Amino acid sequence: MAFMPHREVYDSRLNSQAVAALWFVCSPTGNMIEHRFLPDGCMDLIVRARVRDGVIVETFLFVAGPALLGQCVPIDGDAVYAGIRFRPAWGAVCLRLDARETAESIVSEQALPRALDKIRDHLAAMTNPAQLLAALAETAGRLSEGRASYWRPDAAVDLIQQGRLSLQEVARRLCLSERALRREVLAATGLSPKALCSIARVRKAVQALGDSGRSLAEVADMCGYSDQSHMTRDFQRMAKRTPNQIRAKYLAEIF
Repeated sequence: MAFMPHREVYDSRLNSQAVAALWFVCSPTGNMIEHRFLPDGCMDLIVRARVRDGVIVETFLFVAGPALLGQCVPIDGDAVYAGIRFRPAWGAVCLRLDARETAESIVSEQALPRALDKIRDHLAAMTNPAQLLAALAETAGRLSEGRASYWRPDAAVDLIQQGRLSLQEVARRLCLSERALRREVLAATGLSPKALCSIARVRKAVQALGDSGRSLAEVADMCGYSDQSHMTRDFQRMAKRTPNQIRAKYLAEIF
């Protein structure tokens, strides 16, 4: 198969307000690999497909809930993982799940809402990875259709993740008390405002590490850390690697 280890796919049918991307991961060699996922605060609807001679022989549908901590996932040589990544606050409403109950967890196929049964059967009918990706794009459009009128906790998430405003100022802009803001964000995303801010900062720092001309101290400063040690502690806690390790070896393996 001519698949890259990881690729994000964009499609005109996607509701960009609700869906961040389609993505897939597979082994480029046919041997088991480990793929490192950075936390992103998103909820993903994922299909794990076993492929033989280019043909899908088995599929499993599950949901990965929003997480503060990164994961290292083994990818079998005959497996393709493909998913819909919903933006923070949108996965729960599109998939009819409780964001707080799914946080830091996996919802198995058997535990998914009955409303997703038709989607499961439709995706299971695909015979090759290209068809599966096309079906996921169609599914993403269907799941997010008509959701734009939903109350906009994503506005709160956007302001929080920008990192330029205090929680008090975010609450004021949205005409909420801080307590109400925390409650609404936790209910919508499964994560606290503080966790969302930490996730955004780590991901921004990972991108900045791709510029080899920047020192770690410069990256820490531009991403809002108090100092380089603060950034290193966050990386070790959330990505299980130091910034130098990410820069040296893992940057091409994570997203």
